[in-house]
Amino acid sequence: MAIYKHSDAATALNTLLDLERQYLLSGEIGILTSLAPEKERLMRLLPTTKQDTKHLKVLVKKITRNQSMLIAAGEGIRTASRRLEALRNQKSQLRTYDAGGQSHDLSHRTTSFEKRA
Repeated sequence: MAIYKHSDAATALNTLLDLERQYLLSGEIGILTSLAPEKERLMRLLPTTKQDTKHLKVLVKKITRNQSMLIAAGEGIRTASRRLEALRNQKSQLRTYDAGGQSHDLSHRTTSFEKRA
């Protein structure tokens, strides 16, 4: 879906990158997937427009900044997911500590009972 005209692709991309940053900062990462197709389209159009070096440097800086934020958001989501999984698994475990401070899982205790026939 083309929201912006070909002639103002750099300006539109600049605006879109600012919007993407706002969504990242506010935690509304679900909306980012709807912005991706337009962002890709504008980036493809960018080489066909005449832009000065200063404007392009601003765009590169914003793209790099947003990419770092996207990577950090992904890492945060993965970390939260691992933590939630650990908490779910922890419910079924009974952990205790010995006098030396070592943790022991009592729910998977091995028995020393020996069976002989």
